[in-house]
Amino acid sequence: MFSPRTVHFIDSKSPSYPRLVSVDKRNRVDYLHSTILFESFAEQTFYSMDFKQLNSDLVGLVVKRNLLAALDYNDDAYDQVEENLHDSEDDFLEKYEDYLEEVLQAVHDEYCPETDVLLPIAYLAKKYIEKIDTNGNIAYGVGPNEGLLVESEQYPNRSVRLILLPSPVRLIMTVDNANAKVVWEVK
Repeated sequence: MFSPRTVHFIDSKSPSYPRLVSVDKRNRVDYLHSTILFESFAEQTFYSMDFKQLNSDLVGLVVKRNLLAALDYNDDAYDQVEENLHDSEDDFLEKYEDYLEEVLQAVHDEYCPETDVLLPIAYLAKKYIEKIDTNGNIAYGVGPNEGLLVESEQYPNRSVRLILLPSPVRLIMTVDNANAKVVWEVK
């Protein structure tokens, strides 16, 4: 719980690298890392963000998308798995849509201003590739033609895609299914 004598704000002008800063009445600064309170002064909107939970929920969606991708459409379990996935996507949007839309808007403004921002789940791949890194952690990647196709003045007449990935939560941009570039990442 935040003290009423403490002022909290984000020390970044962009949601790309949010860090909550607490300044108490004696002007002492404290950086809080696990939960972020984000305030949009223009709209007076507040977000409390637990990035570990965001990652966990995103991994849950990835697992369910991979399960659905592994099933044949004629499989008896397909409809149930698909319904379960859609319910999880709805829950994900309920928790994270507002925050992620601000992040996506900032990315679109910089890389693809001609393309409208869509719901965060539109940036998910249909199937993710799981790899084990050198520390034994699962790292996620994607195959070709995954993610949301966008128009970019920086790369005219090329296939540019934005893809939301977990562990860490990040948004990557690919150009012609190559040259993956992290355009936003939870720090």
